[in-house]
Amino acid sequence: MLFLRTAAGAFVDAATIVRLCEEAASDEIRWVAICDERQEVALATYYSTPGRLQELQHLLSPPSRHRPPAEEAACGGCACAL
Repeated sequence: MLFLRTAAGAFVDAATIVRLCEEAASDEIRWVAICDERQEVALATYYSTPGRLQELQHLLSPPSRHRPPAEEAACGGCACAL
């Protein structure tokens, strides 16, 4: 099991994450986890360090279901990592 710390100080189970979105917030990069319940969870600033979250991506579960292209594009134009 892998849990990632959220910006609110809680944890999100990596098995529920279907994709990661990188968002630019002022001068820093912020990662948002899109969970299988379509819930968006901002991750802790710890993961903003370049390369830190990319090192964990092999531990994240790939999406368990196929999403239609319209749903894939629904993340608001971010640079999705999954």
